[in-house]
Amino acid sequence: MFCIANLSLAILMLFQETSRGSSWWLWPAIVVLSIFIVVYSKWGRDVNRIKTNWFEIERRVASTESKTIEQDQRLADQQQQLQRQQQLMENLARYSISDYIYYQLRDVHRAQQTGGEFKYARDGSMWRNLRFMMDHGYIQEIAPEPEHGANLRDIVRITPAGLDLIALRDASDQRRKTA
Repeated sequence: MFCIANLSLAILMLFQETSRGSSWWLWPAIVVLSIFIVVYSKWGRDVNRIKTNWFEIERRVASTESKTIEQDQRLADQQQQLQRQQQLMENLARYSISDYIYYQLRDVHRAQQTGGEFKYARDGSMWRNLRFMMDHGYIQEIAPEPEHGANLRDIVRITPAGLDLIALRDASDQRRKTA
C-alpha cells in the first residue's frame, strides 16, 4: 500500500514537472487510483461503496465469514435430510417384509454366496413365503413348487430388488447393534 502511494506521488510530481498546464486531469486520476488502492487493499476490505460527484464504485463481494456460515447451515440441513431419508429407507426395508420371510431370503442368499444349503420344506408355509417374495419382486418366478428337500440355493434367483433389500436390512441391523 505504502509503495503504491509513493508511486502515485512520484507520477504526480513527474507530470507536474513536465507540463504545468496539462496537470488538470492528473488530480482526478490520482484520486481514482487512490480510491482503487483503498478499496482493493487489505485496509479497504470493509469498504463496499465509494461515491463522488463524478463516479460511484461499488464492490459486491460478500464477506467470507457470512458465506461460510451459510454453507455450513446448508450442509447441516442436507445432512439432516440425508439422515431422515436413510431412516425412511431403513424403515421400509425393515417393515415391508416380516422377519421370518426376510430371514429365508437372506439365508438363501448366504447359501448361494458360500455354496451352502437351504433345504425346501414342503409344508405349505415355505411355499407361501416364496410366493410372497415372488409377488413383491424379491425373487424371480419359480414354477412348479420345488420338491421336498430340494436345495433352494440352486432354484431361487434373487432379483436386484431382493439384493438391495438384503443390503439395506443388513446395514440397518449393523447400525442398530453399534448404536
